[in-house]
Amino acid sequence: MDQVSFTLAEGAIKITQPDATWSIEQERFGSVWYEPKGTVAEEKAVNDTPNRAMVCQLKDNVLDSWPITPGVAGQFPRINTAKLFETDRITVWDQVWKPGE
Repeated sequence: MDQVSFTLAEGAIKITQPDATWSIEQERFGSVWYEPKGTVAEEKAVNDTPNRAMVCQLKDNVLDSWPITPGVAGQFPRINTAKLFETDRITVWDQVWKPGE
């Protein structure tokens, strides 16, 4: 399945491809990356404090669209948001909630 990952705790990772080539990447808090179906790679933490990430797999089924309700504003973009990532299947937003807003 396609998957989208979000870095929750920073750290360096070594990514090894099937052809044995590798690279070391520093993942920053809040970074987002997308891996299409069929991507094969091994990831390994290379520092004392391993990074943490949340991985979301995207199923292949298509759901019906939510109905549009007259008079109700759309969900995004909201106040204090930034679009981090977008494909034809998914949009990732970063939103900062502030007290009183």
